[in-house]
Amino acid sequence: AAEQAPGVSTSLQTAWSGGIDISALGESHIRLRTKAKAMIVRVQVKNLHETLYVMLHPADDSPSPYRIQNLTTHKLEVKQQHRKHETDWSGFVDTVNPGDSIPYAWDQPLEGHVLAVRIHGTSVEHSYELDAIKHHR
Repeated sequence: AAEQAPGVSTSLQTAWSGGIDISALGESHIRLRTKAKAMIVRVQVKNLHETLYVMLHPADDSPSPYRIQNLTTHKLEVKQQHRKHETDWSGFVDTVNPGDSIPYAWDQPLEGHVLAVRIHGTSVEHSYELDAIKHHR
């Protein structure tokens, strides 16, 4: 029998997403990634008749939790910042071209909700706490 690579689903060929808190009833989102793209999955947790249901739905028909819009003339790189004041730019990084926008959800929903943004090809970067509701520039 062939061995399965750690963190890879054989049916979808995606890397495992971060964990979710199933004790929190309601909706949340997770990201599944292939080598070519990321897809956002809507997670619905319900308690019906003393049974906990965790339902996964394609997020194609609903808005993503975040939309990152690049209003600059520079290509931007964005990723979830896992440690305060330190961004490791290896691993999952998304690119947003000038004038474009991308749907976004956290790779690790149970970790800090801080988005690191860097101008492509430079060391110019800034971090944003996206759960603080305000206009970010």
